[in-house]
Formats: sequence, structure tokens, C-alpha cells
Amino acid sequence: MIPLKEALGLLGLNDENFHIITSQYDFAKLLRVTETICCRIPGYTDKELKYIKGLFTNCKKINDARNRIAHGTWYVSGEAMGTESVSRQNLKYQINFEDVKEIHDIIGTIENCKNELSKFTIGRLRRLRV
Repeated sequence: MIPLKEALGLLGLNDENFHIITSQYDFAKLLRVTETICCRIPGYTDKELKYIKGLFTNCKKINDARNRIAHGTWYVSGEAMGTESVSRQNLKYQINFEDVKEIHDIIGTIENCKNELSKFTIGRLRRLRV
């Protein structure tokens, strides 16, 4: 993830050490670390910080959906289908993706998040070069 690598680079961490450190984290933890470090970089306005936090909130939602898709138990019963899963946070059983539109909505969120993350990264790199 470029923002994390960029943020840790500002702290003097080289590429080799970056990979050693980040290999120990799952994606959700990397998101939290990246968000925290990015929000601590001086120079952002309150509006920009709100944007950054929103961007990472969307990334977390995408990761939650990915977990339900990848790790849920898929079922097809008659005309019904979906995934069954239990949240690791609250141990609640849930059924997801009974409507294929839910998956299409997640794909749209992923595309939007990818575009916003690219804009954020490019904008931040421009600010660092000034």
C-alpha cells in the first residue's frame, strides 16, 4: 500500500525493513496503521483529515465484504443463495449476499475507493515534492 510505504519512508524506514515489518500484519491492521500515520503527517486541514478518514472507512468496509465473500460458507438452496458467516468481533451469525446486487454494489465501492486512493496518493506525493 503506497500511502503506508510513503508514510513510513518519512520516518526513515527503508524498503527492506518496510516489508519485514508489514508482512506481520493483516490487511485490516495495515489499514489502521496507514490511516493513523497519514493523519499524523503535518499539513492537513480538518477537511482533508475528514476525507482521509472517510477513505479508510470505505477501505475497511471493502475488507469486511471481502472477508464475507472469501471466508463465508456459500450456499444455494432452491432459488436462494448467499453466504453464511459469524462476525469475529461480536460472534453474530449473518447471511450475506442473498441478492447479487450486493456484490455489484461492493464492486462499485471498490472502484470508487481505488480511484480516490490514487488521487490521494498522487496529491500527497505532489505536496511532498514542493
